[in-house]
Amino acid sequence: MSCAHTWHAQAKAKGVKTSAFQTLEKEVASLKEENERLTTHWGRQEDAYKTSLRVGQKAKEEANKRLHEVSQAHVELPNQVVPLRVKVADLEAEAETLKAEQKKLEDQCVDRE
Repeated sequence: MSCAHTWHAQAKAKGVKTSAFQTLEKEVASLKEENERLTTHWGRQEDAYKTSLRVGQKAKEEANKRLHEVSQAHVELPNQVVPLRVKVADLEAEAETLKAEQKKLEDQCVDRE
């Protein structure tokens, strides 16, 4: 310990305060207040960033889930389209058959008259 520091410690113990020592005490108290204020401020900032990060991660997960669903639907579409095309072709063929039968019946009706 330096002589000056020892002298201030002894003076403080005796209740004697020098102007330099009083100034240092005020500075220390001021720094402690500033430290507390900044710690609180940064704690709030950190909480806000963590909340923002959680919201962003949740949005990312939801977007990835939706992307997977859309991709899955895109993959499944051909599997749904092919049977529908077959069904359309079958219905068109059936329609042609029914038209032919209708024409045949109309022709028979005309022949009977």
